Amino acid sequence: MASQCDRKLSHDYMRRHNEALRCIHLQLCLNYRLTKSKKIRNHSLQECVSNDLAEIRIDTRIPTGIKVKYNKPDIFILVKLRKEILFVEVGITSFDHLRAVEYKKKDKYDLLVNH
Repeated sequence: MASQCDRKLSHDYMRRHNEALRCIHLQLCLNYRLTKSKKIRNHSLQECVSNDLAEIRIDTRIPTGIKVKYNKPDIFILVKLRKEILFVEVGITSFDHLRAVEYKKKDKYDLLVNH
C-alpha cells in the first residue's frame, strides 16, 4: 500500500509541476508577445516558440562546449535583443523543504552559469 501511495504522490507532484510550468510558459509567451491568448485552458506547451524578441524552449538540452551533468532546464529563454539567457526551474515541494529544493535547483546549473 505504501509503495502505491508513493507512486501516486510522485504522479501528483509531476502533474502539479507540469501545470505550474504551463502557467509560467503562458505568462512568458504573453510577455514576449509569442501569443495573444490569456486563457490557460487553451495553452499548450510547445518545445520551442520564437519571434524577433525571444526564443523559449521547454525541457530541451542546451548544447555546451563542456561536459555538464545538468543541461536541460524546465524553461530556457533566449532574450534576443539583450543577448541574455535565462533558465527557469520549477520545484513543487512542501514549505518545510522549500529552501533545500531552492538551493538544489540553483546549484544544478552553477557550472553553466559560471562557464
